[in-house]
Amino acid sequence: MRPVLIGDVLAAARVLFVLGEEDWTGCIDRLIWQAQVADRYRRRLGRPHPAWGNGSLMAVAGAEPKADAEPFLSDPRWLRALSCVLDRLCFAKLSFVSGRVGVYDGILQRGWRQTPWPKPE
Repeated sequence: MRPVLIGDVLAAARVLFVLGEEDWTGCIDRLIWQAQVADRYRRRLGRPHPAWGNGSLMAVAGAEPKADAEPFLSDPRWLRALSCVLDRLCFAKLSFVSGRVGVYDGILQRGWRQTPWPKPE
């Protein structure tokens, strides 16, 4: 995945904001995984992935339904969405670096995810 900027975090949180909170973790994990795959595709073939873009989290989030605008920071649900994105990004980074359960490099290791990711609609 390309380096994560604040715009990536905000775009991903806007995607989560329109979903039920019970679906947030699965959704952000899928977005991170798609960004990883798209970045590998871009590096290998020299062009953006046809469905997921250039490997940035913002490009992947851009293809998803999302809130029209960012809510105010006084909105507790918006803060939880931002927190969820940051938490899963930290988990993905630590998992990738340490080789622990949850590697986001497209290779399923040690039973982190037993079923294949759904294809985008």
